[in-house]
Amino acid sequence: MFQVLAYIKKPFPMQRRLLLFLFAFLTWISYPLAGQIGMGQWRTHLPYQYASLVETTDDRVFCSTTGGLFYYKLDDHLLEKISKVDGLSDNGVSAMRWSSELETLILAYENSNLDIIRNGVVVNI
Repeated sequence: MFQVLAYIKKPFPMQRRLLLFLFAFLTWISYPLAGQIGMGQWRTHLPYQYASLVETTDDRVFCSTTGGLFYYKLDDHLLEKISKVDGLSDNGVSAMRWSSELETLILAYENSNLDIIRNGVVVNI
């Protein structure tokens, strides 16, 4: 009886290698599946389903929501989200206008804060 228990507790060296290989392989393959972001980075989970304002340009459609702003590129069908993490100074956009001469989007917030977005750069006034 004791010989059987000793045999079960100590696997053969080949079994140890196989278990070690399986453990290392499963750990290695599951690492990219975790989907975690790096240290110091942020990921937003904001509600974008309720649009409050819409502004259209020749190649984009801008939409303001309670969580931020997003725009849809008409030429390549790409959806980009912009929030406070990406540089907006506030939430709660009350007015939004596009200047075609300056190619600039101007955002006015409920607290009278202003953001100017041009070429992907957000400047607060």
